[in-house]
Amino acid sequence: MFSWGSDGLLDRVAATIRTSAIGFGIAFKDRMPDVIDVCPVSELPPGGRKVIEWEDYEIGVFNCNGELFAIEDRCSHDDGPLAEGPLDQANCTVECPRHGSLFDLRTGAPKTLPAYVAVETFPVRVEGDTIKLEVE
Repeated sequence: MFSWGSDGLLDRVAATIRTSAIGFGIAFKDRMPDVIDVCPVSELPPGGRKVIEWEDYEIGVFNCNGELFAIEDRCSHDDGPLAEGPLDQANCTVECPRHGSLFDLRTGAPKTLPAYVAVETFPVRVEGDTIKLEVE
């Protein structure tokens, strides 16, 4: 029968796997996501948007016809500020103000060129009268 022993072998193997996986871009969820207060619900009416800063991210929070969405506020084509672009509430898209790529607020996926890589999305919820954003 195989035993890990009391010399910390299991911990060393786990650390090696974790370090190797991180080197290949695989993320482990070791901690709970941070929850950020965005604003009171009344401050983000349909068609409204707000940019939140968290660590090295700027995140655009949008109210699209009463549904709340959050995406990375950075066009994947040239790092343009997505939250400054026109919001299409009928299609829940935002247009990059620099080169016109449309991004789906539900998925972060670009719908038109020149962008072809999705931007990150973040879970949004309402607790009481406060809009909250989950970030990791």
